Amino acid sequence: MNDRKQIIQEFITLEKNYNDKKHELESWKRKFGNLEEGINHLISTFEKQYEQLSTEEFNEDIKNKLENRLEGIRLSVKSSNRLHRKLNLDKPFPQPSVMFIPAAEIIKKDHVGVPESNRKEFLEAHPSENLNEDVNKFTQQTPDSFEKLSVSNLKSEVHSQVDQEIIAEDVLLESSEEEKGERIQIPGNEELELSNVSLENERNPKDGLIEPEAVENEQPVRDSQHEKPIEVSISELESAVKSNQSVIEEMDECLAVIEKRFFGFVEKGIAPVFDGLFSGRSHAEKFTLELASSAHHQVGEVAEWLNIYSRLMNEIEGFLEMYQIEFYLPKTGILFDEMKHEPIGVVEDAEFKDEQIKEVVRCGIYYSEEYPEKKKLLLRPAQVIVVKNDR
Repeated sequence: MNDRKQIIQEFITLEKNYNDKKHELESWKRKFGNLEEGINHLISTFEKQYEQLSTEEFNEDIKNKLENRLEGIRLSVKSSNRLHRKLNLDKPFPQPSVMFIPAAEIIKKDHVGVPESNRKEFLEAHPSENLNEDVNKFTQQTPDSFEKLSVSNLKSEVHSQVDQEIIAEDVLLESSEEEKGERIQIPGNEELELSNVSLENERNPKDGLIEPEAVENEQPVRDSQHEKPIEVSISELESAVKSNQSVIEEMDECLAVIEKRFFGFVEKGIAPVFDGLFSGRSHAEKFTLELASSAHHQVGEVAEWLNIYSRLMNEIEGFLEMYQIEFYLPKTGILFDEMKHEPIGVVEDAEFKDEQIKEVVRCGIYYSEEYPEKKKLLLRPAQVIVVKNDR
């Protein structure tokens, strides 16, 4: 019995694990489904923002410099239009090749001859309301539950086996809550106990066709051909557990493929568009500082025009925020951390200490995972220039 309990408990644990992973797979499918709508909105916003740009109000010198910026923005808009192709929504989602066997299905396949106590044990061990309902329906069909059948059903069963001549002689069955159960003997068949049924117009016992006999405190007769050893049920449970374990393993593989596909789309599809805007904004900030230092009269208008970079970057960040993706921009002056940063250059600067970050060339990317526990995963490190002073 202990072995059976352990197998049942393992079966229940696998089913809970399966439901969690199924929920996670469905969540990813919804994410990919929503991506198409989000991309359409992003492309539309980029195009509108680009169409509103004009350099006609600036003098020739500034106009020429802004034309270069405008070309860079045009390329970013063009890149956003390729996102649908990189997402490739027509590609099917991976699915487990084997179906998961639910606990309710195992109970239905279990033997009708298994003692009631064992079926009750399985019910008590399993928390599912649906399972309880399924097994209740199942137990109503077992040999030890004949007393639960309606009188009309039993009448039909008796009439189908009794000679038509006997039926014609007014053998009636009537139910009565106060009368004792009767037993009907049908030649060639086992006895059936009728609860709260009385027989009127009884035949002569010598006929040997129908012989009423009062029975008290007697259990229904089981059909021995339905009885099967309990070891068979354990064998079925063990087989189901192995099958379900393989389903769980395949689901893990499917989740890994889907996550890789999504992260690949972020890193190779959306991130390059963001990186181009980030680089353009860095050049724009330097250009604005140059104009401000020379007290140029159009510095305010230029700064507002160049704010297009921040607006488009905000659109991307807002889009990815719905999918728990965020860009990581280290602050200048913090110490280099090899777990978060990727050094792509080293410079000397007396205003900084060794190992401090002087400049961020490319933002890092984080994914905030929710399952199985909340934590941040670094998809790519931030590229930085680190200070190293000679002494």
